[in-house]
Amino acid sequence: MVLEVKSFIAELRREVTQRNSWIGPHPLSKLLLEGKLTRPQVQAWATQKYIRQSYLTRSLARVIATCPDIEGRAMLTDQLYEEETGGISKTKCHTLLFEEFCEQLGITRQQLHAAEPLPTTTAFIHWTESLSFKSFAEGGAALTIAGEGASEQAMERLATTFRRHYGVKDTEFYEVHERLEKEHTASGDRIIERYVTTEEMQTKVRRAVIERLEVSTLFNDGIYRHYVLGENL
Repeated sequence: MVLEVKSFIAELRREVTQRNSWIGPHPLSKLLLEGKLTRPQVQAWATQKYIRQSYLTRSLARVIATCPDIEGRAMLTDQLYEEETGGISKTKCHTLLFEEFCEQLGITRQQLHAAEPLPTTTAFIHWTESLSFKSFAEGGAALTIAGEGASEQAMERLATTFRRHYGVKDTEFYEVHERLEKEHTASGDRIIERYVTTEEMQTKVRRAVIERLEVSTLFNDGIYRHYVLGENL
């Protein structure tokens, strides 16, 4: 049975809240938010996050390219423009903002650029790249409702955490996202309203959103297992 659009969107948002590994019950997030990670562990977290961040706009661009009509592509082009340039927020490319954040944790740009991804980080990136082989609705919903939606819930708390516990004074990367994520998430709502009109499409989009949340959990699993528990991955 096809759910009414608002009911379906509400269901997806509940999934985001329940599975959000940035601020949920994940052991890595718990340690991070409580200020209990060591300096090297926080640096490892930020480095893997940087690798993930550096692929974001390429994946977003590929998803936009899967849309067959101008109106649909326009729903995400503002987000791509902002991520690459900071033009809407009057800042700069978000990857550069995150580099500046990492420098405050004692990580040089040379270290960031030379860093190798954990296997779980690679798995996250490969899954995100695979969205270009799905429908625009699946890819768009995964990146906005699941990706931006999870960030929307976490940004303010992460900014406070890094200022309070880890000596970061400039949290502009998180503050910019805190201001913009609500609108980016709303783009996913508009995609669903326009393209997800059948039970089959709702099933596919639901699966894509849940998969995006689960690979984010996998990303955090890898950091926790390798840098906190000391496992070889």
